[in-house]
Amino acid sequence: MSKDFNTYTFQDFIDDPTFVAWVIDPSGKEGEIWDLWFQGDPTNLPEMERAKRMVLGANSFRRIEADNRAKSKIWENIRYTTWTEDQKIARRKDQVNRWMRVAAGLVIGMVCLFLARNIAEQYTKVEIRTGYGELKTIYLPDSSSIMMNANTVVSYYKKWNPRRVREVWVEGEAFLDVVHFHDGIAETKSADRFVTHMPSIDVEVLGTSFNVKERKSIAEVSLKEGSVAVSQAGGRESGMNFILKPGETVYFNKETAVFEKGKTELQRNLAWRERLIKLENTPVRELISQLEDFYGIDFLVLDKTILERKVDGEFPLTDTTDIRFILSSILEKEVAVRGNQIIIR
Repeated sequence: MSKDFNTYTFQDFIDDPTFVAWVIDPSGKEGEIWDLWFQGDPTNLPEMERAKRMVLGANSFRRIEADNRAKSKIWENIRYTTWTEDQKIARRKDQVNRWMRVAAGLVIGMVCLFLARNIAEQYTKVEIRTGYGELKTIYLPDSSSIMMNANTVVSYYKKWNPRRVREVWVEGEAFLDVVHFHDGIAETKSADRFVTHMPSIDVEVLGTSFNVKERKSIAEVSLKEGSVAVSQAGGRESGMNFILKPGETVYFNKETAVFEKGKTELQRNLAWRERLIKLENTPVRELISQLEDFYGIDFLVLDKTILERKVDGEFPLTDTTDIRFILSSILEKEVAVRGNQIIIR
C-alpha cells in the first residue's frame, strides 16, 4: 500500500476514490487492497464504517447514472455540508478563544475606566461656600478641618494623592486645623506639606492651627499653634517668606504689596468662631466693615464723625434684625433699616 490508511479520518475516506469504488463494488480492482487493510483490524475502523455508510447512503439514491458534473456536485456537497469531529473541535476552540478575547477586553476596559476615574477625581475640585451670616465646619480628605466664616469660599481636590502636596484655596476667612504627618526627623515629603492659597498670599505648614482672612485690600494670617511660612501668592520659590510663631499675625497690603508682622490678640481674631466680634478700643469704621463682610449688607453713616469713635465689648453675630438695636445701644444713635441697607443718623 502506498498510502497509510491507518491515519485516515472520516473525511479522508470519503475523499479517496479507491475507497468509494471499493464500497460501491467490493469485487472491483480496488477490492484487494482495501480487503487486505480491513483484515488488519485497523484502529480507525469506526471512521471507516461511518464513511462507508455515508457512501452507501449517497449511492442508494441514484436511480440513474449521473454525469460527471453531477457527481462532482454531490461530493462537493458532502464535503462542505458535513462537519468532521476535528472541525467541530476546532470550531469550539475558536469560539472559546473569541470569548476569552472579549472577556480580556472587558477587563482591560474596566481597569482603564477605574484608572481614568481615579485620575479625574484627583484633578476635580470640590467647592464649598457659606452664605452671609452662616458658619460652617468641613473636613478635608486627610481629616484636617476648616471652620469657614460667613461669605467664604473653600475649594480643594476631591481626592488627594499621597505623593502630592496637600492644597486648599480660601477666599474670605477660615480657621484651619491641619493634621500633622511629618515626624520632624525624616526628610520632608510632598504629602507632609500643606499649602493654603489665598488670592494674594500663600501659607505653608506642616501641621498647625491658624486663621486666614482676606477681605478688601488686606490679607492676614494669625497663628495659634505650630509654625507657618507666609509668602506672596506664587512667590514661595523666591524665598520671600515670613515665618510666624504662635501668637503672631502677618498682614499683607495688596495695594502696596507690603508685609507687616506683629503680635496679636488671638481671642479677638478668632472670636468669629463663637459668632462674636470682640471690640477693644476698636474704631466704629472697622466694626461696620466686619458687619458688612459677615451679613452682606450696606451701611450708610450720615454723621461721619461716628466712624472714628472707639468702642469696647462684644458684638453678637446673631440675626440681622438684632443689628439695629445693638448698634443703637452702642452708638447712642438712631438706626433705621431700609431694605438691605442700615442707616445710622
